[in-house]
Amino acid sequence: MKKQVWVVFMVLGLAAMACSINLPVNLSGGGTGETQTLRINESYDTGEGSKLKIEMGAGDLTLSGGGDNLVNGTIRYNIEQWKPEILRNGSSVIIRQIIDTIDLTPQDDTINEWDLQLGSQPLELTIQAGAYSGQFDFSGVPLTGLVITDGASDTDIHFDTPNPARMEKFKYTTGASDLTITGLGNANTKSFEFTGGAGKAVLDFSGKLTKDMEVRIDGGAGDIHIIVPEGTSCVLISKGSLVNISYHGWKKDGDTYTVSGNGPQIEFTANLSVGNLELDVE
Repeated sequence: MKKQVWVVFMVLGLAAMACSINLPVNLSGGGTGETQTLRINESYDTGEGSKLKIEMGAGDLTLSGGGDNLVNGTIRYNIEQWKPEILRNGSSVIIRQIIDTIDLTPQDDTINEWDLQLGSQPLELTIQAGAYSGQFDFSGVPLTGLVITDGASDTDIHFDTPNPARMEKFKYTTGASDLTITGLGNANTKSFEFTGGAGKAVLDFSGKLTKDMEVRIDGGAGDIHIIVPEGTSCVLISKGSLVNISYHGWKKDGDTYTVSGNGPQIEFTANLSVGNLELDVE
């Protein structure tokens, strides 16, 4: 991870790592050593449906489809205390990294890189991370549920093709992040919940929307940009107080904003205290 990115993430995400994710934190030590590689190859259980939970600290996390099993891939790290562990209970797998040592003067050679591929069977996925850079390509991955919680991140999420499974809920909670999610229409989720503090979020609902979607957005002093496809029926109700709302292609009637269209509808509830909300049609 680049030194400047590490420093910014460490400052913004340290509290979240210690509190929201319950990682023990010791500010006194650390130190890099020889780079080690942990190979991941977790098979499916014989039962239907699987659960995967990823718990990591500060680093780079890459997720994509195409795995041969429940999850395949590698984890490279060069701080001995950061060696991940794998816990398994039937169809549930946890890949966990306990960070009990953090070096507040990190060097350019600090390595914590996770590159994982998800399989082709229905999966409920949970990600808990501190301060990290994420690249998630969920195109075609059969997700039945998705929960992401982080402290401070620079994250790019794609749904370039439809989710083969129906998700009950996609929930994203962040502290201070720069986030882009593209293709939310392809996520095939009944509901999407986003909660953010400071930072920026681009939420792009492009894709093939086959059923109605409920969206709830809660935020603090951040900037949120919502993009919906032209011709998609949308209703957004703003319950914020000091939020600044700009809109292009939407119609405004009091605290209600709409886009005319046919087929399934996206119903938004935006509860933002301060910050900026931008609504676009593309």
